[in-house]
Amino acid sequence: MRIAHTISGVIVATMLSACAPSSLQTSPRYISNLQYQHYSCDQIRSEMIRIGEEVASHSRQQNIAARDDAILMAIGLVVFWPALIYIPSNDNQTDELAQLMGEHDALQQTGRNLSCFSSDEIGVLDEANAARAARIAEHEARQVRLAADRDERELYD
Repeated sequence: MRIAHTISGVIVATMLSACAPSSLQTSPRYISNLQYQHYSCDQIRSEMIRIGEEVASHSRQQNIAARDDAILMAIGLVVFWPALIYIPSNDNQTDELAQLMGEHDALQQTGRNLSCFSSDEIGVLDEANAARAARIAEHEARQVRLAADRDERELYD
């Protein structure tokens, strides 16, 4: 009985890993800020706005994909688990979001290095970065609690 629970747990974990991650689970890819060193402060600002809008759009799309995958996973586990094999991969979308996030970070660093931002703008950037870090930490804590709850239920099953 215990072996069956372990095997089913491994299968479910494997299938869950194929689901699209939320935007909070996507880490920025490292992008060197050297490519932006020749930009003027106005170019850096406008590029940060453009890429920031793309990050927001891709984040929404990524979160929708993650939600849809979670729904398909729940339905598949309850109704017909072999159908889970056909959940589409969203790796390209995740990679593109990571790339854009990295470009935005590199632009921000270049702007700081070139003293393009006022102290008020730096404060806004720092607040935005801190808010994102807090959302990520909250999301990770929620995932840990869910895993602990699941482990506790399995312990008593």
